[in-house]
Amino acid sequence: MANPQTGNGYVRLANEIWDEILRRDFSKRQKDILLLILRLSYGCGKKTALIPKLKYFALCGIGPTHITNELKFLQECKVITWDRNEMIFSFNKNYDIWQVSPVRGWNKTDFDDLLHINLTEKKLPKREVTKLGSYQKGNEKVTKKVSIKLPKRELRRVSNPCGSKAKRLSKDSIKDSIKDSIKDSNRFKEEDSLFFKLQEYRKTIEDKYIKRRGIGLELNVSDVAVIDDFIAKKIPLQVVLDGIDKAFNDFKPRNNRDRINGLNQCSQIVFSLNAQSNEATIFEPDVIEDVAASPEDQQSDEEVLRMLEELKAKRGEMD
Repeated sequence: MANPQTGNGYVRLANEIWDEILRRDFSKRQKDILLLILRLSYGCGKKTALIPKLKYFALCGIGPTHITNELKFLQECKVITWDRNEMIFSFNKNYDIWQVSPVRGWNKTDFDDLLHINLTEKKLPKREVTKLGSYQKGNEKVTKKVSIKLPKRELRRVSNPCGSKAKRLSKDSIKDSIKDSIKDSNRFKEEDSLFFKLQEYRKTIEDKYIKRRGIGLELNVSDVAVIDDFIAKKIPLQVVLDGIDKAFNDFKPRNNRDRINGLNQCSQIVFSLNAQSNEATIFEPDVIEDVAASPEDQQSDEEVLRMLEELKAKRGEMD
């Protein structure tokens, strides 16, 4: 039977921090990330956690297609800090600057009452067992006298138990509450839709690059940073895909071991194509299309102009 003891190590963190993690509207993935960082930092007697590769977040159930976005969200919301060069993570205990809204059902008064109940609850006394008689070869039966003393508790008074009209909400208040709930629901749906479409944008670029590279199964930290740069600069998806194709098609290896080793070697061509397309300000993640594998044939420099014209035509149809 498991018998964990604090002598074997524990996470030394103030209850105030746990309360705040409960209060904020983190997703399950985000809470799992925070728990892993806390375990590897404060659980190891230090303030930072060294996680050399993003694949280690699979230990808490976060796959490679989601971890970058979740970490970036927590970093932008000032919940964690992330040194991408050293791959060092730290938890920000100053929750006053966290940019994460509280959960809908949070009520500080109810939480304080619940804490009070658990802090003032008395432990039940041990049962007093008295054996009378003995049992031996059919002689006198054994009887037990068990006495349990339960602590007395005062019932909590409920305000307005009968639900009198004086305490009821007005119809207008109820309508306003329903409208607010609908607005919040729509906002959450829009945020979720944008999130998944950005995920598709990342995944499409990742699949294209890995396929053209021909080796490896996942991107490294530098490659992920390049995709983040594409998003920040609002590069259309098709421009990125065309730029990757052109980079690999035009690459001339100097020896057998010479190859494109990073997405950053494709980025300059992507930016160049984007500038020529004159559409640097157009970025619509909701129009990300399924990208079929393009043929691996060589493209001459003269074909780039034709490729750009086709890209403009596609953007015109989407507009």
